[in-house]
Amino acid sequence: MKLDTNGTTPDILKDLIDKKLLDYIAMDIKTHLDGYDKTAKVKVNKTAIKKSVELIKNSQVAYEFRTTVVPGYFDKTELMKICTWLEGSKKYVLQQFRNNTAMIDMTLAKTRPYPEEKLIEFKDIASKYFSVCEVRGI
Repeated sequence: MKLDTNGTTPDILKDLIDKKLLDYIAMDIKTHLDGYDKTAKVKVNKTAIKKSVELIKNSQVAYEFRTTVVPGYFDKTELMKICTWLEGSKKYVLQQFRNNTAMIDMTLAKTRPYPEEKLIEFKDIASKYFSVCEVRGI
């Protein structure tokens, strides 16, 4: 079973890992730890996020961490902070932002996604920190 998670419930994640119920975990990484509250626009339990990352990295389950690349929220500085935090992880995916889907913050509908070249540039930077790095959605 594949689990998609935002990392806010590490106890449930640990239970699923311990019971060997998962064969793949995909965790959304909104931004670097210090930026979570601003990016999520709510108070986030960063201890839970950090614990989930460590559980996933130390498990025997295949996994990926992924970040949706939203202009105005994600740039090279954000990328470097995420890379430093997650360095050594098996797989990191940069996902293209889509402004034509339903969103919690509909003001982002006016935000233009980064061009393909910019996502490739981000991937080239991040590739130095992860075993596998890819771009999805271009």
